[in-house]
Amino acid sequence: MIKYLRLFHFDPSEDVVIITPGDIFNSIDLQLSTFFWDHASKSLKDNNTQNFRFKNKDVEFIAHLQACFSDIDSFDSSSVKIADKMKNSLSKNSKNDFYLVIFTNVVEDEPHEDLLCILKMDSMDGIHVGDSLTLDYFSQMLPDKKSRLQKASFVYKTKVEDFVNNLEPDNQERLYIHSKILDRQDPSISGLFLDHFMDSFVVTDKPESIGKLAVNSVVAASKKYLSPTSAFGVSDIKELLKNELSVEKQTSFDALADIIYGKLDSILLAGKTSENLATEAYDLAYKENPTVVRSFAGRFRKPPKVQLVDSANKGKINISYLKSLEQSGDVQLDSSSDNEFHILRVKKNIVIKK
Repeated sequence: MIKYLRLFHFDPSEDVVIITPGDIFNSIDLQLSTFFWDHASKSLKDNNTQNFRFKNKDVEFIAHLQACFSDIDSFDSSSVKIADKMKNSLSKNSKNDFYLVIFTNVVEDEPHEDLLCILKMDSMDGIHVGDSLTLDYFSQMLPDKKSRLQKASFVYKTKVEDFVNNLEPDNQERLYIHSKILDRQDPSISGLFLDHFMDSFVVTDKPESIGKLAVNSVVAASKKYLSPTSAFGVSDIKELLKNELSVEKQTSFDALADIIYGKLDSILLAGKTSENLATEAYDLAYKENPTVVRSFAGRFRKPPKVQLVDSANKGKINISYLKSLEQSGDVQLDSSSDNEFHILRVKKNIVIKK
C-alpha cells in the first residue's frame, strides 16, 4: 500500500537543471498504485540490483528517509531535499528530461517493513489509440509496465533504524542490508548515484562487486613495490588481475597477490611475502567496504578483450574474444608469420560451429 507519492520533473537540457515538483498523493486508486508498485517490484528482483549499506549513522540520506515516514508535511520537505540531492548527483552528460518518483510503501511479503522507493523514470512520447481508432500524440509519458527502469533505489526503514540505534550484531554487515539499488546504465553502480545521492557502499555479496573491489585494492597495495625502471607498470598489474577474473571463479586476496608478486621489486618489498601483500590489499579493501571477505567468488565485469574490426569500421568484420584465452592457449592470434593475413587459431573444444 502506497502512503505518500510525489513526482518531480527534471529538465537538465539547459546549463541549470530545472526541477518542477508535483503535488503529494496520499490517496491514490488501485490502478495507479499497482502501476508504480509493479515497476518497483520488478526493479527489486532485477539481476542487476545490488545490496547496500549506509556509510555511517550521520549521513544526510538517513535524515530524509526517517522524515518521509512521518507526516505529510515532513514528506513534503524531505522529498524536496531528496530531489535536490539527486540534482547535485547528476553527471554533466545528463541531457534528457526525466521524472523522479518518490513514494513510501508497505511491502506485502514483508508486512512489518516500510520501504522508501525512489524511481528514475524517463520521459517518453507515445500514441494513444481511441475507441474509434483515433490517434492522439502524447508527450511526457511515463514508461509502461513492461519497460525496465534504468535507476531505482529502495531503502528499508526498520533496518536503517536498527543501524542508527546500534541494534545490529557486530561484524555481521554482510547480512544486514539497508537498501537495494539498481543502476542498469552502470552495472557496478555509478559513483555519483551511489556516493553522492545514496551515501552508501555496496555489500560485496555479488561476484562483480567483490571482483572490482579486490582488483583495485591489490593494485593500490602493490604499486609502491614496482621498480621505477621496470617496463611492468600499474596498468599491467590491473590487466593481469582483470584477465584472472575474466570468468567467475572462487579466489582470494592471497591468490590475486600471488599472481603479481613475482613482478614486483624485491628490494622495495624488503622481505614482505606474498601473504603480507595480500593482507595489505585486504586491509585497504576493508577500510573502503567492511563487508568484504578474504576468500570469495569473483568476476571482473568488463574483462580485457582482443578485438578485430574492418579498417573502414563499417561493421563488415567484428571478431572479439577475452584476452585471457590467449594466456590459457585456447586462442592464438598470429600477425607476423604471413605478410597478408592475420591467422587466428581457436581450439575446437571451446567453440561450436553454427
